[in-house]
Amino acid sequence: MDTKSADHPFNISPVALVHPYMPPTSTPRWEIKDDGKNVKLTLFNMPEGAIPGDFQVAIEDDVLVIKTNAKPPAEQEGAPDSSISFHIRLLVPKGYDKENVRAELQLRALVVTIPKVNPAFTKEVAIDGK
Repeated sequence: MDTKSADHPFNISPVALVHPYMPPTSTPRWEIKDDGKNVKLTLFNMPEGAIPGDFQVAIEDDVLVIKTNAKPPAEQEGAPDSSISFHIRLLVPKGYDKENVRAELQLRALVVTIPKVNPAFTKEVAIDGK
């Protein structure tokens, strides 16, 4: 099965939080930014009239689930670009605070923020030569 088909509008790798990469398209639909304390996953081009109730963001064990809620058939009628449907599952590795994940709808973008547990921890590792 082709995982890069039009059925997957965001085409985000399940391990994107570990190794973020953008799909090879001219107009990215998502981005991941790491500011040292948080990782922000932004999904662009949400429908004009989107409201928070149109989406569900949840943590299931070590998986971040971001999806659209099904709309009643009466609300599904309309312009094709007025709605969007997706179901994204991302692995949340150790080092992320799964208890404090936040989601916000901002200017036609869904922003999911995943805080890091210990953002200040850094350890320089010596390289031994032979």
